[in-house]
Amino acid sequence: MNGDKKIENLNNSPSGDGGRRFNIAVIEGDGIGPEVTKQSVKVLNAIAEQFGHEFEYKYCLLGADAIDKT
Repeated sequence: MNGDKKIENLNNSPSGDGGRRFNIAVIEGDGIGPEVTKQSVKVLNAIAEQFGHEFEYKYCLLGADAIDKT
């Protein structure tokens, strides 16, 4: 299998474009730091581009980071 080959989009959305819209909370807290969530968002953006999805990110504070910044 060629690593550059795109996966066929099997999503049959009513709009016909195959894409969907998602709201995603990005929570950088204890245990999962900014370096991990930054890479996760990159992966999600690649998925969105591949399959025609649209992701809207809401960044939230949690754990010690929330205490330090409030």
